[in-house]
Amino acid sequence: KEVEGNMGSNKDQEQENLKLAKEYMNIAYDPKRASAEAVAHLCAPNNKFIAPTTFPGVETLEKYAEDHAEIMKQVDDLHIVSYDVEFAKGNEVCLRYTAEG
Repeated sequence: KEVEGNMGSNKDQEQENLKLAKEYMNIAYDPKRASAEAVAHLCAPNNKFIAPTTFPGVETLEKYAEDHAEIMKQVDDLHIVSYDVEFAKGNEVCLRYTAEG
């Protein structure tokens, strides 16, 4: 039972991580809030993308938010339509989404 309890709390943490990732995306897609400063409270220290992003060479969540903020200034009606794939495993989160604007 102890193992099951640990697995359950791990799943709870993974769900919390997904929730935090979506909160990050909501901020990143808000032209009035998009910035590294606005998402910093959601980012783990020394975070790093392990998969390609929209912005080649961007390796941290904060830098992604800064670069995305520049896009939001130009396309302020850009918005997330749906999350097509979402999962978490351990401390890693994967989101694939559709946006339009």
